[in-house]
Amino acid sequence: MIGVSDLKSVPFTLVSWGADQLSYTKVDGRLRLESDQLIIEWHGVEMLEAKTGEKYNQVGERSSQLSIPLVDLESALVRLGAVWGLLGGILHLEVKRMSLLVDLPGQAGGRVKLKIARRDANAATELVSRALLIRSELRLSNVLQESAESSAYEASLQIPHERPKTLLT
Repeated sequence: MIGVSDLKSVPFTLVSWGADQLSYTKVDGRLRLESDQLIIEWHGVEMLEAKTGEKYNQVGERSSQLSIPLVDLESALVRLGAVWGLLGGILHLEVKRMSLLVDLPGQAGGRVKLKIARRDANAATELVSRALLIRSELRLSNVLQESAESSAYEASLQIPHERPKTLLT
């Protein structure tokens, strides 16, 4: 079985257009797994349309790193492009709490689509599969722990039954 440290980090890109359609942010980043977290590192360059409408000028840039606990990963899926993935693919991520992705350009409602190059599609699929497996193991562990705690609590509530005394005994 492949360990988390054996997995390749996966490069991605995305373009997020501003509400005015006159600006956009181009993001380059990498995804990787670290124990029970999905790490998203990214660098974005903000561009604004010049007054002439012919080109865009850089107006800012920022970098950040996000850590998403795998138990908060709602879904992850790699969809390959047309013609058996020859055009790369899209990695769809959805998280339980929108606050986990709030700083990432292009996210909406706790969801984001990351463009994956064709050469990285297998690594992305492997990373998603491993992340979902770890998430399932963590959730199962939590259920078993809650079940054990519940059983211990119920046992502590039970009153020992004494046999009623009768005249014959």
